[in-house]
Amino acid sequence: MNKEENNFEYKEYDITDFCISLWCCFCLSSKKIIFEEEHLIIVTNTPICTEKRIIHYSDLDKVESNICLGCSSFNSTFGPIEPGFCGCNKKKLVEDIVEELRKRINYFNNKTDIESKTNEINLLKNILDNFNLLNLKVDKIIEKIEMGNEKLDQK
Repeated sequence: MNKEENNFEYKEYDITDFCISLWCCFCLSSKKIIFEEEHLIIVTNTPICTEKRIIHYSDLDKVESNICLGCSSFNSTFGPIEPGFCGCNKKKLVEDIVEELRKRINYFNNKTDIESKTNEINLLKNILDNFNLLNLKVDKIIEKIEMGNEKLDQK
């Protein structure tokens, strides 16, 4: 099977939103999304704690963008994210993130589908091999029974 190479580069975007900024006096907190080879990481830093959410691309179904009256956000299984002040003037940032997420989600979901289909094919081949072996055994049993019946008929 020809394996397609994953040529995704490391990318990082600042997605600090207004609520995080306001809660931490506008300068002591941040939120970023990091695109790594096999997964994305959403990191939220505050003076109190750092939260890291690691999400594999194959665990994401889709990503949607919402643009309304100059405010932009995106949403997936990790929940809605509105960078900046409610996503205002962040249309390009949101479009870039959504495009990158869609590429990676499609790649990894296709890869997972191919691996799953390959596993199904191997399982079916295994079942067929076992079935053929069982047929051979049944044929031998029938042959022995018929030979036994012939010997009884000769006596």
